[in-house]
Amino acid sequence: VHDIAVIEKFLLNECDESFAYGYRGSLLARLAVAALHMDNQGLAKKAIDERRLKHGASMLPMESAALIRGLLRVHDVEFAIKILNDELPIPSDDTPLTDTANKELVKQRALSLASIASRHFFEGEPSMAIKACALLAELGPIVRESGLDTEELKMPWTRIIR
Repeated sequence: VHDIAVIEKFLLNECDESFAYGYRGSLLARLAVAALHMDNQGLAKKAIDERRLKHGASMLPMESAALIRGLLRVHDVEFAIKILNDELPIPSDDTPLTDTANKELVKQRALSLASIASRHFFEGEPSMAIKACALLAELGPIVRESGLDTEELKMPWTRIIR
């Protein structure tokens, strides 16, 4: 607990935005995930807010997906859905879905939706799980158009339908 407080103080109060050659946003995402593992939602929210405010242009989809999984573990579904919609949107029509960045965005959105479905089925909350499955179904044509295959997605289909 002491170590995370030291990291929090350093990243949020003592270093500038360009720290670590621009990887401060990634470090803030990792801090937030660690805080969520330790059930420190206050620190996680501060780190997420700082990341979104100062490093929005450099946020990686895999970091957003990790935050969503962490938020689901602490039952903050509303914030997880907000991050899903804000940070993992469906790519716009004016960019090719086969572009590497768009493929990664689609992949992480699909995996995040699968996490939402799986978590809610497991916890006996089928209405949210079904909503996530419906969003996955809507995403299906986009996944196909992006060229993602089953090896890249590694979707937990059997876990979702159990």
